[in-house]
Amino acid sequence: MDWAALGVKNFSFDTDGGFYEVVFDDGRTVREAAPKLGAEFPQDFSRSTYNCADRTVTLVPPVGDPLVLEVFDGGDMQARRAGRPVVYLDQNQWIHLGRSVHAPERLTAPELVAARELIRLAETRQVILPVSSGHLIETAQTDGQWRTRLAPLMASLSWGWVMRDPLRVRADELRHVFSQRVDGPIHPVGDVFTLDTSQVTAVPDAEPPPSRPPSGLPDGADDLVAATAGATAIMAVLLEDERVHSTDGAEKAAAWARHHQDYGKWLKAANVAPGDMRRETMVVFLSDLKMDVAVAARDARVPLTEFEGWGVDHADRDIATLPYLGRYRDVIHLRLSNAQDRWKQNDLIDMLYLPCAAGYADYVVAENKTVDYLHRVERNRTGGAVTVASLTALLEALP
Repeated sequence: MDWAALGVKNFSFDTDGGFYEVVFDDGRTVREAAPKLGAEFPQDFSRSTYNCADRTVTLVPPVGDPLVLEVFDGGDMQARRAGRPVVYLDQNQWIHLGRSVHAPERLTAPELVAARELIRLAETRQVILPVSSGHLIETAQTDGQWRTRLAPLMASLSWGWVMRDPLRVRADELRHVFSQRVDGPIHPVGDVFTLDTSQVTAVPDAEPPPSRPPSGLPDGADDLVAATAGATAIMAVLLEDERVHSTDGAEKAAAWARHHQDYGKWLKAANVAPGDMRRETMVVFLSDLKMDVAVAARDARVPLTEFEGWGVDHADRDIATLPYLGRYRDVIHLRLSNAQDRWKQNDLIDMLYLPCAAGYADYVVAENKTVDYLHRVERNRTGGAVTVASLTALLEALP
């Protein structure tokens, strides 16, 4: 519903009081009880106000400063970007931004200047600094004063923009590849940077959404509640001050790192010929994607004979064309080819998220090692992000 066209200035939900309030352009105010609002809307913020003119929501927490987010309305994300460049920051770069506010003495003078300038550009909505599920995971592993300072900064500077979970992006890319192999519709890759916060986590199990009882809100307001609640839920996870550690997740990440470390050592010990190295590393790469590949082929309705003929060589050529998986595959190849490279469990997040951002963002700022690998795989590629290893380099690269 186009609330602005109806003369509505803003629409507020008060979760503490259990009412909604509509303020019109002419100054009229309508307040009605919404007793079911508490069940519809997360309780982490006491009040939320949707501004119809600029499609933002202001969230008022019980303690602390209000948070302003752009809200997803199902429209064109390119139009909502309005030409703003997307800058994806590795977690260590977010930490630099936090230090520029709370511990400036820990940065060099050039770093401090660059960090404060990037904050200014984000606050004035001249750049987009999205958060990802990778940021949520890494932030959730911390607690104490540093988290209570960093998380609100990340929430406020992101303005509600997120990166789609890489597992969703790679599923889209694989469907796109297979759809080109059959006589049917081509599957596009969805918006990788979006205000649709439902896309920030991996694809859920296919279950019908639970039916919701009537909220008692005016016609069209339920959609606004749903969109606002989604953004609120992501921000609430980010702002949660209790440390969350997944033992199962840590064990899987460690096993992933050991597998790749051991395989790299095996390749060296086996003295694999340079001409065969790429084929060997492709086998490892595809082993991580086997379920994704099968599902993508099914969704694209690829005949079984065609799918069975999609061998390692075909896969390498097809995947090389993909912005995310092409980069991811090439970084895996380079790292496995270097038996001296050390694999750590934290590498899993870097390997999942940074090649994805490099394929679709305008700029990526990460640590030196990852940037070096991304630079090496950019050869013979077009498009993708400018990747740099510092905020000072980012400011020099921005137009």
